Formats: sequence, structure tokens, C-alpha cells
Amino acid sequence: MEHYTDWNSTKLLFLEQDEEIGIIRSKAIDSEQFGGEMDLGSPETLERFLRYVLQRYPSKRKMLIFFSHGYGVAEDKLGKGESISLSLDETNASGLSVEEAHDAIKNALNIDAEVNPFDFIIMNACMSNMLELNYAFRDITRYLIGSPDIIPLVSLTNDQLLGIDLLKTVTMLKLNPAIPHEELSRFMVDNSIESYETRLYTHSSYTVSFPVSFSCVEEGGVEEFTRKLNTFSHALLELLGDENTRQAIIRGLYRASSNARHYGGFHYCDLIDLLDEIRIHIPDELIQPHITTLKEFLKKNIVRYERNNYGVPDATKSHGLSIYFPHPLIVPSVYKVYRKTYRKTLFAQDTLWDEVIDEFRKGAQQLGLNEAYLKELSNGVHSNHQK
Repeated sequence: MEHYTDWNSTKLLFLEQDEEIGIIRSKAIDSEQFGGEMDLGSPETLERFLRYVLQRYPSKRKMLIFFSHGYGVAEDKLGKGESISLSLDETNASGLSVEEAHDAIKNALNIDAEVNPFDFIIMNACMSNMLELNYAFRDITRYLIGSPDIIPLVSLTNDQLLGIDLLKTVTMLKLNPAIPHEELSRFMVDNSIESYETRLYTHSSYTVSFPVSFSCVEEGGVEEFTRKLNTFSHALLELLGDENTRQAIIRGLYRASSNARHYGGFHYCDLIDLLDEIRIHIPDELIQPHITTLKEFLKKNIVRYERNNYGVPDATKSHGLSIYFPHPLIVPSVYKVYRKTYRKTLFAQDTLWDEVIDEFRKGAQQLGLNEAYLKELSNGVHSNHQK
């Protein structure tokens, strides 16, 4: 017999293994503190929950899992001029920005005035494994697992949850409590991908899979990488400010942006693929060494493991970490909204990346590159994955 048929109030569950999908037998605890209508889009609610759990269930290793819709780092989902990235609460018309989620988690971890970060933060949410989110979360977790892409969360066959298989993960931890972080991360990424290959939709004679990417990012090197990317951004801005090189840089960035692997429409690009495309289309001797340094650092220190089930060419152009780099084809009214919210992110405030985007977009409009690009598309000349 299931414990709950009425979900008109918030419940804090002490999870136990349920044998039947869709029936929750785990008991609700502390309904006085966690009951009634609670705003799950409020950072105070997240902090309150984490403080409660961390104080009552201390452990040597800990993992935080977000299971919610994700919207990248720049979408004004509620039309309030604020970015909503996670935990949209439609009842209260609220949601968490990346920075609000970070501050709530850090406050909860800082109970004894010493931050002891999570071992893993798992993002079962669309468009979550982005450089901007990782930069904000770099001091609250050692590793972050998520997808840069749009991902369905529930099977169309039996309402089974997709993504990180928590039962398999808990079973693995019981069998091997001291499993190394990187081995555990590979295990979780692999079983996430496998869930989309076998569980999205199953017919009597076939199984429908869904193309996704999951990856594990190590946070320890994110700050240093961001400094290197900022040096690269400064070099780009200098070339964009020089009339002798401006047009070539703008045209090269336009080709790179058009050819790079995109997620979430034309707003976000695979970071390594974008760097590869910039290398191809801007052969400037001042740019090339930066790209080599950035790619080597990403592969050696940041992206620990990535797996996807895309077909060609997306499979080889997806590397597990994205960045905001909107294509100039995005209409001005949409870009204006995204620009306003993106500039509020910690990443944009600490780097010159948004200035590069502004200069690139302005230059592309001045040169009429959108018109030329659309003409190529209508003539069948250009492919989005052409190199």
C-alpha cells in the first residue's frame, strides 16, 4: 500500500528502496519543518533542506542531486529580468539562478565556518554541464556530473526515471565504499547514457533511444582555466579593436560559431569544438597558442570523462562541456534578454567573455554576415557541421 496519494503539500522523505515504480513507500519525516506549501524555487528552501540533512546525517563522502528542469545560465524563464537555471516552481513563480543555488549550498556547508565541499553534485537537468555553472560551483563540489544538452527525465514507456541510476549507484557504494572518485564518476556517466539507450521507449519489437551526452567535470582546475580563457578573450578583443584584423576575426568567429556543435538552439556551443573551429577559421599566430593551451588544459584537468550516444558527426564534436556563445542569427529582441541575464552571472562579471560576444555580434551585423549565411543555406552550400 502506498503511503501517499495526496501531494498537495511538501514532503521530506527518508528514502528506502521501493520495489514498484510509481509507488512511494518511503516515510515522510519532520512534517512540521517540511510540510505545507514550500517554495522550491527559493534559495532559502534549498539551504534549509541541506542544513537539516547535513546536521542529522553526517558522512565522510556526500553527494547532492538536482532533479529538475534546467534552462542554461541566461534564460529569463519567468519574464522578470532574472536568469532561472534550476528548480522552477510554477506555483510560486520562482526558480534558482546558478548563483542563488551556489550561495544556498555554500551557506549550508559552512555550518562550522569551514566549507567541506560535496564530493559530487549530480545535475539531472537539461543544459547543466556548462563552464559558467562549473565556475560558480567550483568551491562547493569536487566533481560535477551533468549534460550540456537537452535531456528527457522520464521514460515514455513506464514512467521510470532516466539519467543517473541511483539504485545502481547506491549498490556500487555498498559493495565498494572506498571506490575512487573518478571510477565512480565513470560508472554514473555510463549508467546515465545506458538509461537513454534502453529505457526511453520500448515497443514489442524495438527500443527507441534518445541522443544525449553526460560528462564528469573536475572543479579543481576550473578557476585556472577561466583565467586562461580570459587571457584568450583579451587577445580576441585586441584583434577586434584593430582595423587591420577586425574583419578577418569577425568572419572567422562567424564560421566557427556556425560550424560548432550547438546545444539549446544557437545559444550554447560545445567548448572544445568551438575552440577547434576557431583554430580552423582564425589562423592568426596570436590566437593559435591560446587555443592549444586551452584545449590541453581542458582535456588534462577539467573534463574527466564524457560519453554520448550521438550519431556522426555530433558524436565526435561533443566533449561534455558547453559555453554561452550565441550565434548572430538570434534575433535582437531575444539576444537582448539573454544578454541582460547573462551579464549578471559570476562568470560574465569575472571575465571578458561577454565583451567578446558583444563585439562579435556587432561586427557580424555591420558586415551583413547573417544575410550571406542565409543565402548559403538556401543554396545548399553550407552545412552546420562542415569543416
